[in-house]
Amino acid sequence: KSCLIRTKATHSQRRWPAVLGNVLSGQIMVAPSGNGTGILGTSASWETINTRRSNLGLLATAFCWLSLIGLSASLAATQVDHSNNGVWLGHAYVTAQSYVDNVATLAQAMKDNHSVLYWFVNVGKVNSSGQLIGGADGLSKAVAFLNALNDWEASHGYRFTVLAWINGTLMITDADYVDVSDATKRHTIVDECKKLISTTVPGSYVAGAVRTFDGIQIDFEPSGQDSKRFDNLKMLMDEIHGAINTYPGKHTSFVAPKQKDGTPSQWFWSSSFYYAMGRHVDILAAMTYDSGEKSGELYENWMRDQTISILRSVSGKFWDNGPDHPSPENGIKVMLGFPAFPANAQHDVETENIKYAAPGVDAGLKALRRNGDPSRAYFQGAVVFLQTDGTGKDHFASTSTDWWWFSHYWLQER
Repeated sequence: KSCLIRTKATHSQRRWPAVLGNVLSGQIMVAPSGNGTGILGTSASWETINTRRSNLGLLATAFCWLSLIGLSASLAATQVDHSNNGVWLGHAYVTAQSYVDNVATLAQAMKDNHSVLYWFVNVGKVNSSGQLIGGADGLSKAVAFLNALNDWEASHGYRFTVLAWINGTLMITDADYVDVSDATKRHTIVDECKKLISTTVPGSYVAGAVRTFDGIQIDFEPSGQDSKRFDNLKMLMDEIHGAINTYPGKHTSFVAPKQKDGTPSQWFWSSSFYYAMGRHVDILAAMTYDSGEKSGELYENWMRDQTISILRSVSGKFWDNGPDHPSPENGIKVMLGFPAFPANAQHDVETENIKYAAPGVDAGLKALRRNGDPSRAYFQGAVVFLQTDGTGKDHFASTSTDWWWFSHYWLQER
């Protein structure tokens, strides 16, 4: 893709013009970083000094501050270690032998190059009855995939956390609409989940595998706005948790949409929805893309704001942890989505990509730290959507571009 041009510019070199632009626009923020050096950043609502000086005066003031706090372009690119990241893997990993044959190579790269611990493997979509469409035929290579992964794990003394990612539609007009208010259909979904994490339950999809999936990730969309439907989704996640909790070390996860309060759209979650679901699962994986932003800087800022809003919502700090929003005690963690997929009406691949997502999330995490906000502790890592064969020919994640950006801008390898 023409937009995916590999660049050797450092994180600080790329951001420096944007930083000066924010200075000239009148939003200046100076705060100490965690390692004692000074950093300059911007924030939509915190620690912002609104100035009314001339542009020349602002620029002089900025450089004066930079001199005082000892900031240089190299210091701005502070080394950070974002480990325990994740990746969504396409359905072909459980249906195509060519993908199974690549599992060892993928595992090596995910561990050594990208610090990716969590794999969310697409196992298909449920129909209106709650059953996986295609049944075992739609998982024809699941056992081979799991065994290939186990072989690599055993030989390298390392274990990934691999969840079965299940899709479903909550659009009433869709042929495969899943009515999650129906207890019978929820029970069917739970039974399908058990077939993915146990080799011995009747009809197991992974019978014969040396290892099973380590949990279940539910991705039913759209899931916003409708509070009754949302309550039923929480009930479904509780039922899944109850069923798989009898198997040690299993996890539950829900794929969450973008965060926005006060919108009538069912494609967003309010702060209340984020807080509520966070108390019913182990991992929330947020789809922080399809923003509609038309510049890299705007998407970066949007990602910063999503990071702050989502983490403060999940932690309850959005409400100052009042009596109705105590800090969650179930160990909930949040993963934020990094886009690597084909363009659509809301996704401009030239501006909405990992190169801008990574510094945006970094900025949000640093803002939380500067303000002593404990919400930062609920962050687990980034999760890339979507990995297929890694070539990028289908416009999904490319080893030479998207994953290079991930290593450079997120892991900040030099």
